[in-house]
Amino acid sequence: FQAEDGIRDVERSRGLGDVYKRQNLYPNYADEGQLGISNYKNYVEKFMEIVSPRILSFDNYPILKWGFRVDFFKNLEIIRESSLKYNVPFWGFVRSLETAKYPFPEEGHLRFQVYSNLAYGAKGIQYFEYWPNKITIPAIVTTEGNKTLTYYKVQKINEEILFMSSILRSLKSIDVYHTEPVPVGCKPIPANFIFKINSSKPLCIGYLKDSNNDDFYLLVNRDFNNYTKVDLTLTEKIREIIEVARSKNRVSKTSGKLLNNNFRIKISAGDGRLFKVIRLSLIHI
Repeated sequence: FQAEDGIRDVERSRGLGDVYKRQNLYPNYADEGQLGISNYKNYVEKFMEIVSPRILSFDNYPILKWGFRVDFFKNLEIIRESSLKYNVPFWGFVRSLETAKYPFPEEGHLRFQVYSNLAYGAKGIQYFEYWPNKITIPAIVTTEGNKTLTYYKVQKINEEILFMSSILRSLKSIDVYHTEPVPVGCKPIPANFIFKINSSKPLCIGYLKDSNNDDFYLLVNRDFNNYTKVDLTLTEKIREIIEVARSKNRVSKTSGKLLNNNFRIKISAGDGRLFKVIRLSLIHI
């Protein structure tokens, strides 16, 4: 396992808050020599059984300069399954610097990684990396501690997540679905799903519940370069659809146009939109 102790230098941590000492798991594209075992699912299972961690942390950086790692969501499926089985929260990583293999992190790239993890029920988001190891490659800050363009993108996204944190912390992952093309190892939308979905780009849909058993759906645009328009047709009697606000400038409210059970939204590149769905109550007399 990769052993990572977090930031030990208080001055360099720049007020990031508590630093957790934890071990971070390899992604599912690591080779057998790195994993010490031939099967990735067994690798995660063995780690959970032997280590009994307080946090299940892993990294998978799917966006490459020449393409996309198609097994990214399969990795999230395995991590989510272990997190629920052992009742241990999981944290994911976001790639926040450019290298020969990985592109410069556009905002859509960052959002896609953040919201994909959240759709699978992640309770923590980490960035690789905040402080660069090499002088020639700036990360979120430079080696001198100066803020880069990436800093402001990450700051914007983190402020959104923090604003929604009281709700996000209470949510438990129930299931995750994908529109076509369905990624390897993932589930398509079931026939009896609450929405019929027509989207110009593929979506990842996290189905979650809070402690009051209320339903939440996190819709993520799997296209991290382009926005998508999404038409939702409700298949059940719905009293209200409420989008969870992401800033103090936006109140939680019914979003888009709801007409004859049709609902239209726009999702930016790689972005996620969290909705609370309130069903009509049936009272039998």
